[in-house]
Amino acid sequence: MTEINTIKKDTDLSKTKKILFGWDFVLNGRPYDVWCIPGFCHSIGGRLCINELWACPSDEKPTYENLIEFSGEAPAWGIRVEERNHAKTKWDATRVRHNTRAVITRNGKPFYEFFVNGFEYALAKAQKELCDIQEHPVCFAMRDWRSEVLQRKVLYNNQPGTITRVSIPDFYVWIEPGESDGFKCPPWWSNNDWEEYKDGLYVPILSEGIWWFSA
Repeated sequence: MTEINTIKKDTDLSKTKKILFGWDFVLNGRPYDVWCIPGFCHSIGGRLCINELWACPSDEKPTYENLIEFSGEAPAWGIRVEERNHAKTKWDATRVRHNTRAVITRNGKPFYEFFVNGFEYALAKAQKELCDIQEHPVCFAMRDWRSEVLQRKVLYNNQPGTITRVSIPDFYVWIEPGESDGFKCPPWWSNNDWEEYKDGLYVPILSEGIWWFSA
């Protein structure tokens, strides 16, 4: 039976197995590493069950002095939705219009933003998009998630390509075609008009047209 066994001042961490998780954990604006240290359980129960996770500043080696018990979220996600009014003048007439801005935040910083009409729709879409992000083949919880994306071989509409750029917070990738004649497909915003894209094209990261498991 597992028992509580915290790290003590005389614990020799140099001879202790430690597993570094690549989660992007930020505490008070400072990046921290999260480690699993088997055999050193600080709590039992809850969503983490037997919790052997510890955190320390990323620029420091784990020691008794800097390790803290970790039961947090890494990264910390959030959603901000706000309606905006703006005035537009055309042909000597001024009209007030509005749109809604939704921002999915990651560790408090904008990660993905979009504009739609309607507060309720923006909130619902943001919740769905956040679920899709968290269940995506790319692990966006990792600090180096970009390394999973850049130079990745993918299929776009069943045609080979390579991702060479990432755009945040509009959340697009640039896909260069893997064949000399480029992509032949409709743009992501249309299902009807087929076009040729010799150099590549920008595609939303969450597009269903991207197959992320190409060899």
